[in-house]
Amino acid sequence: MPWSVSLTYTEMQIPVPQPDGITNLPPFVYFDVDNRFTVVQRQRIRDAIRVYYCNGLTTTTRNGILKLNPL
Repeated sequence: MPWSVSLTYTEMQIPVPQPDGITNLPPFVYFDVDNRFTVVQRQRIRDAIRVYYCNGLTTTTRNGILKLNPL
């Protein structure tokens, strides 16, 4: 059943930091999170993603190189 996805997953919206000198970034990234995660677990996932994007962009702008930085 391809349409059952909305019943088992919740869309998570994370704001993307907009650093100086980098253009055309989307305002948000979206993730589908399984509803079997608790509210606390979903918040931990959200926090980890935010830290990843903030640290990644900080490193990127400091180095002047656009790349994904590993956690």
